[in-house]
Amino acid sequence: MKVADVIAKVNLNKYWSLFDFDVNFDLQCVATNINVYCHPWYKLSTNVYKCDDGYVGINGIAQCFDECSSPVDMDCPCYAEEYIPIETIQYVPASKKF
Repeated sequence: MKVADVIAKVNLNKYWSLFDFDVNFDLQCVATNINVYCHPWYKLSTNVYKCDDGYVGINGIAQCFDECSSPVDMDCPCYAEEYIPIETIQYVPASKKF
């Protein structure tokens, strides 16, 4: 799928959690738990998926803290937007073995 198609499908339909998205789309997830926000009733985060022509980030409920509620009760549907990869360099002590 193309980035624009995924964004349109997510933003026009109401997916209530990141789990709903994972079930309905067949895309490779390349990053999880980005931009985490903890609300008293739920945790929001973004997962990034590789599309045919780029990357798309899906933000939505990743966890409900209230056992009696479902993501639908939170009234916080997922939304999508285009993401771009940014390469970074990290440094660690030479004594660490990976």
